[in-house]
Parts: sequence; structure tokens; C-alpha cells
Amino acid sequence: MPLVPASRISTIPIAISCILLVALVMRWWGIGAQSLWHDEVLTTKSATVPLTELFDAVERNENKPPLYFLVMNLWVRVAGLGDVALRLPSLVFGVAAVGVIFLLGRELFDDHVGLGAALLLAFSRFHIGYSQEARTYSLMFLLMLLACWFAVRIVKRNSAVDQVGYVISAALAMWAHPFAAFALLAVNIYYVACYALGPEPATDFKRWLVLQFAFSLLFWPWLSRTWRVVQTGLPWIMESTSFPQAVLSYAGSVMLLALLAVVSLVAIGYGIAKRDRGVLLLVLLIALPVFGPLAFASRLYQTFIPRYGIMVVGALLLLAAYGITRLRPWAMVLVCVAYVTVALAHFHPGYGNYPGAEPKADIRSATAYVIQNAAPGDSVMTPEGVLFDLPLTHYLRGQDLRLLSRDQAPDRSPSSRLWVVYRAPQTRATVPGFVPADFYDFNGVVLYQFVPLPLPVRTTAPSGP
Repeated sequence: MPLVPASRISTIPIAISCILLVALVMRWWGIGAQSLWHDEVLTTKSATVPLTELFDAVERNENKPPLYFLVMNLWVRVAGLGDVALRLPSLVFGVAAVGVIFLLGRELFDDHVGLGAALLLAFSRFHIGYSQEARTYSLMFLLMLLACWFAVRIVKRNSAVDQVGYVISAALAMWAHPFAAFALLAVNIYYVACYALGPEPATDFKRWLVLQFAFSLLFWPWLSRTWRVVQTGLPWIMESTSFPQAVLSYAGSVMLLALLAVVSLVAIGYGIAKRDRGVLLLVLLIALPVFGPLAFASRLYQTFIPRYGIMVVGALLLLAAYGITRLRPWAMVLVCVAYVTVALAHFHPGYGNYPGAEPKADIRSATAYVIQNAAPGDSVMTPEGVLFDLPLTHYLRGQDLRLLSRDQAPDRSPSSRLWVVYRAPQTRATVPGFVPADFYDFNGVVLYQFVPLPLPVRTTAPSGP
């Protein structure tokens, strides 16, 4: 058998394999650095019930559809409830998304755009952050990329396999998070625009409508629950994130946003000149997942925070990759090196690293200290409400310690102590009937040790003669 010349061996599989390996390392690095926060512990509420009770548990505990929680329910049976174990599925979805964005970039444009987008996503601070969190956003992002990939293939060819793939991935994206609807709306506008821009899509309009009906029908069982959330709004969001703030979070820093903005403008200019329909899809995917929710903000309380529009990250990096590949080779290399260098500058593994990311309170270390130093009869409480209650309960599970609610009175026997977890900074800590004996400062948490005040001694007046 004649040997294939080295010059004819494609470097694309090697390149994407290396990028996937880098993506895996970046998402594994520091995955357990921080404690689980409230929402991640909330995931365990639905992940630990019997499968027959899953839908009821999700409806009771969440405002989202149950796909991710079904995955987690099956996963924790094997992997348990450790911090890293709970976050591993999100890591897998995140690495898989790097592969799918390569496929989408290649389908929209060419191999080089796909590789560029995969490289940018591998180092995306925002995407790394949500690939290390035990919530649905990494899965949602992966499924939306898949739906977009199948939709672009449908426009180019009339393939039954692609049509089935689109219906399934679009339905699953909705079952992962209802805000996937805004990305799917962008896909539908793109499909209709293809008729105006030409050439017409390979799959005719009637078939396209059937596909939209099919994935909507698959989501129908959860539609009424989603509509109740829409009517209620998301009142725990104090203030909707503005579009500029959201895009800054997606980019990862001011310098990264400036870099991505320049190459994205190059992409848009080149796309308009060449009448490239792929650029239109990306612009729609950047705008609608953010502007769509914000359009309802005044009527439905507050409705938007950046993680709900995570699809913007994929579209922004695809657009940037398209712009980068329009540059001269030396400029392409320079921009990619600059992006990676800035993305890694001041990078703290496991800590989000994007604008708006808040370090999680280190309740894990605080509870570990209590477990190590508490005596029989001690109690633990927090005045911080539900955001600390769930993590405390999670990390104290299986311990012989009394976890008090805010309306429960602590034991005032002389030998008992009270451990109180406050949000840092906390300068004034009081508990009626107790005096602070010591305090310990953790990252975002102050742990106070209280001891009971001596009970007043009751005296009896001497009786007369």
C-alpha cells in the first residue's frame, strides 16, 4: 500500500483534538475550588428524589424544565453528591460544545472558522464558569448549538436525518431551559430571510413549518408550567442586566470585548459585502437571546441575567472567528495569541473570571471547621436566609449537629455552644442570651462562636421569725 504524503494528511482532526484537550483541561482546572452555592445545592433537591417524583420535585423547586435534573438524578446514583461529582456533567457538556461549535462554524463557513471558534470557546471565561457549575446552562448551550447546526444543514440540503436531528435537539433545548426559545426564534428568522437573500433553502417552507410544530409538540407537556413562570416573572432578580453589561460578561473582560468587537466588525463588513447568510444568523443569535427577554422586563418584573442568554457567547465567538479568518495569516495568529493571553491573564481557576462573576461564599470551609470543633449539643444557624440555609444543610448532612431555623431558640445549657454563619463582612453579631466567644473569617463567610450568658440566679428572701 503506497504511503500518503505528509502534505496531504489533513491537520484538521489533529487541531480540533488538541483544542478539545485544552478545553477539557481548562474546565477541569479548579472545578472544585469553590463551595457549592444555593442554586447548585438546589439541584440536589430534584436529583435525589425517586424518578417517579422528579417532575413534581422540579416544579416545586425550580422555574425550569426537568431535562438537566433528570440527567443529574441518574448521575448522582453513580457518582454521589460530592462537589466535583455534581459539576462533572456540566464539564462534559462544556467540552462537547467546543466540538459542536467547530461543526457549526464549518457548516456556516469553513474549517478554519470552525477551528477558530472552537479555540476561542475553549478559553472563554464565561463558558468555563458555567462548565464548572451544577446547573443547566452548559447543557442548554450545547443543545442550542446542536439545533443551530442541524438548522443550517437543513437550509443547505433536504436531509431527513438533519430534520430529525433538528426536531430532537430543539425540543431538548427547550426541555433544558425555556429561554432557548429566543435562539430558536433567531433560527426561524434566519430561515425566512434565506428566501429573500437567496438561494432558497433546500428544505421547503411547508416542511420547515412541520418541523417547528414537531419540536413544539414534544415540549407541549411542560408548556403550561412554563407559561405560569412567564406570567409570574422572576421576582428574585433585583435588576435586569443591560445589553452592554451582558455582552461584557460574555466577552470576559473589557480588553477581550474590544478585541472581539474589532474582528466582529470585520466579519460583519465582509459578510455584507459577500452577502454571506451565516453572518445574519450570528447577528440574530447575539441580539435576540438578550433583547428578547429585556423586552418583557417591565411587564414581567425582571427577567434577564447573562446566563439566560448564554447562546450569545457561541454566536459572538463564531462571528469573531469569521472576522479573524478574513485577516492575513500573521494577523490571525497575532489576534488568537492576544485573545488567549488576555483570557489567561489574572485567571483564577474555578472562580468564574468574567465581569459580574461573584466568588461563592466558602460555606464548605466554615462547616468543615464547625464539624471538626463542635461538641455534642452544639447548634448551627444562619440569619442570612435561604441562600445560606441550603448549602449549610448540604455540608452538615449526616452530622450530629442541630441546624436551627431563624425562628428556633438555641439551647442555652452551659455546656452548649452556638455557631452562627454570617455573610462577610459582618461587624456586628448578636444573639439574645448569648455572648460571642470567637469568630473565624472565611472567603465570603464569617463564622461566630457564641456561648450562653449565665442564667440569673434566683434568690429567695429569708422568712421572718
